[in-house]
Amino acid sequence: MTLSHIVYLLRLVCTVRSGFFIAGIIVVSLFVESCSASKSIVPPGLTAEQLFKRAKDFIDEEEWIPAQKHLDVLKLQFPASPFADDAQYYIAELHFRKREFILASYNFNQLRKQFPSSEYGMSSLYKAAMSYYELSPPADRDQDYTRQAIKSFEEFRAIYPKDSLANEAGKRILELRDKIARNVFSTALLYTKLEAPRSVIIYLDAVLNDYPESSLIERCLAMKAAMQVRVRRFAEATETIRLYRQRFPQGEYASDVNDTEEKLKIGEQKQKEAERKQTELAKQTEIMRQKAEQQKADSTATKKQ
Repeated sequence: MTLSHIVYLLRLVCTVRSGFFIAGIIVVSLFVESCSASKSIVPPGLTAEQLFKRAKDFIDEEEWIPAQKHLDVLKLQFPASPFADDAQYYIAELHFRKREFILASYNFNQLRKQFPSSEYGMSSLYKAAMSYYELSPPADRDQDYTRQAIKSFEEFRAIYPKDSLANEAGKRILELRDKIARNVFSTALLYTKLEAPRSVIIYLDAVLNDYPESSLIERCLAMKAAMQVRVRRFAEATETIRLYRQRFPQGEYASDVNDTEEKLKIGEQKQKEAERKQTELAKQTEIMRQKAEQQKADSTATKKQ
């Protein structure tokens, strides 16, 4: 039953009294369900080619249930036919169109394992990557699917470097890597709230070293310098500030870095003063020790006399 038939029946029902309207809707609904159920029945005796053609027609009409049933029968009855990889691919494609991305990624990967020389190999690899991409959660959650998407996109670029989708895969990789960087950075922010500057530095370094292309690099450098001043790593903070100004001479966090530098100078002055006092104390202690030893020696000599 086509959509035009359904619309015609609904219009016909709407012309009668309202008392029959609901009954008409129920009749039409039941009729549509019966038509859908009849389509889901796979006629016996069909060849592999016939099964695939019917399944493809159902997919084009977005009638997923009968399409799935025909593809399942095709895989079961004709596993060695020339249409076996077609069935596997369109099962995966069906799940992808229905946004069932876990099942889609599994079936795309199965095609590449079961039919390594299939014409659908390239498309399956890219769509498996896209399935993981769609499954990738927000940056503050576990990024396992994000990493799987990156791995699949990288594999696609390695195998098909000249394909037009290779550039698109590269853009997706950068986007996903930035998401992981934001995930790591969120942990650094957490340790900032917990007043644990050494842990903050560890996670900032993870972003700086592992994701140098991230959009967070400027902020990480500014924060790292501030944390290094807090833990009195003044020489390291000086180098971090130098790197920041070298890379971001007109940076968004330039004023924060200037404030950090002022704190650094104050900290260095205090440290030098503390070191001077420590040196003076050490000298005085040494003088007192020498005097005590001299007094002890003099006392011993007096006793011997």
